[in-house]
Amino acid sequence: MATPQMLQERVASSNHPAIRPNGHSPRSRCRIRPMPSPDGPDIDALIAIGRESASLEYKQSEPWGRLRLQIVKATLAFANTQDGGHIVIGMKRLDDDQYEAEGMAPEHLATYRLDDVQTQVNRYADPAVSLDGFRHEHGGKTFFVIAVDEFEDVPVICTRDSGDGELRRAAIYVRPRGMNASAPIDNQTDMRALLTRATEKALTARLRGLARAGITQFTVADVLSSTGQFAQERGNL
Repeated sequence: MATPQMLQERVASSNHPAIRPNGHSPRSRCRIRPMPSPDGPDIDALIAIGRESASLEYKQSEPWGRLRLQIVKATLAFANTQDGGHIVIGMKRLDDDQYEAEGMAPEHLATYRLDDVQTQVNRYADPAVSLDGFRHEHGGKTFFVIAVDEFEDVPVICTRDSGDGELRRAAIYVRPRGMNASAPIDNQTDMRALLTRATEKALTARLRGLARAGITQFTVADVLSSTGQFAQERGNL
């Protein structure tokens, strides 16, 4: 866990948001754009990697309705992942777990709307997940990219069962250590890491509050006095 000095050094800085195609703040709602953006090379790099990671998931071209629950689960997991993550749709899976940039079929791409993605994800999320969705051109092919922000205050919990076993009520989805997949927490190591990040966020927020109030000299007790609310919220997990 970060020391008070480390947390104090973070007051002037913000968390690294997921890559944004338009330079907007993480909380903004971008529109789906058919043209590449100024930050296109960053998204191009995600496509070119060709292999999934703790913060990157690929999906083959399919209609939104067919991938909906898989995307919801991945989004919940990325919201609980440090710095968030990205889902790139339009990647063809090869036999050796590598992927190649295939692009989306036009009839599939037409089924993806940002409002639908946000609505469906947040039907299963508490608190709500901040995300963007946009089209991206790469090598003459079109992809749909979903950029997910890390949780702001407390971890995101699944609020309902999906009915087919894909999502489970009260589960906390993460990207488990050593796995490039989304799954509910089932061990103390991943749970401890998640709660440690949430605690650090609460302490950092308190430090920022003290700084805004003009208080530059304070004790550890001043900082810890703000954790009561977080502890109460954590008790609701």
